[in-house]
This record gives sequence, C-alpha cells and structure tokens, in this order.
Amino acid sequence: MKKTGLMDASWKGPRFTWTNKREGQRRIEARLDKTLFNVNWLDINYNIMVRNLQMIDFDHRAILVSGEYKIKGKSWRKQFMFEQYWLEYPELNEFVKDSIEKNDAREKSLTEKLVTLRSNLESWNRQKVGNLETNLREIRRRPEELEIKEENGEISDNEKMLLRGLANKVNALCMQIQLKWWSK
Repeated sequence: MKKTGLMDASWKGPRFTWTNKREGQRRIEARLDKTLFNVNWLDINYNIMVRNLQMIDFDHRAILVSGEYKIKGKSWRKQFMFEQYWLEYPELNEFVKDSIEKNDAREKSLTEKLVTLRSNLESWNRQKVGNLETNLREIRRRPEELEIKEENGEISDNEKMLLRGLANKVNALCMQIQLKWWSK
C-alpha cells in the first residue's frame, strides 16, 4: 500500500468485516474489507468518517464513508431533485396529489404549482424522512453494545431478535442512501 501512496482509513464500528457465519468455535472473523485513500483525495475531502455497518444476510459488512467536500470559490443555489428513495414511502403519492389539488387552478400557473410542490416536498422530506446519514448514525449507536455481546458469545435470543430488527432498519437506510447517491 505504501508504494501506491494509499492509506487505510481509521474506522468505527465492529472490528471484523467478514465472518464465515458459523457459531461457537467454528466461527471465523477477519477484517478483510478496508477503505483506502491517498493524499490527493484528502485534499478535497474533510470530516471523513468510515463506519463498518451491521452484517445482515451477507458474510461481509457494508462500509459507509461520509464526509464533506472542499470546493474553492464555488457557491450555488441547491438544485431541487426528486429523490428516488422517496418512492418507498407509501404516503408520498397521496401527499403529492393533495399538494397539487389544493392549489386553485384559476389562481396559479403550472410553474407556480410546481414551485409550491417543490416547497411542500422539501418540508415533507425534512419532517418525514429527515437526514438519512443522521438517521443512520443514530440507529447505529443502539446495536453496538449488542454487537459486543454477540462477539463475546453473551447475547440472549431476545437480544439477537432486537439486533436483527435494528440490522433490517440499518439495511433499509443504507439502501435509501445508496439510491440517493446513485441518482446524483
């Protein structure tokens, strides 16, 4: 890695990123998956956080890399984008329909209706969905204690079920984040 100028990022979360999915003494765990970066990448990124996420149905953990970009001398108005992951919320269709129908057709042009819809969708997103990365960070705090118990073989069946439920929520949030970034 040193010859290529790549560095392993520090990380948070469970130590191991792979398991053979067996129990007891037959269980093997290792840190196979890593996040690598170089100095040039660090020049344009800061507040980098790497987190090993919950293992769900696979033998590898997902890795979430988040941070902020440094952009010199650039400023722009945030562009509105309909997020594909919003379609996973069943109430969205009714919300959009209500938002459009509440505008009196005689008083507003199509452009004005779309501007109002944009504003309503942005409010809906803040209230209903929130920040996906923040939601993920908050839900990830809860199972860490259970994961330590699991690694030490001290977890009860009820705690395993709780951990599984939290893992499903983490997986759903990760899929929404992935959809969000794929669409950009």
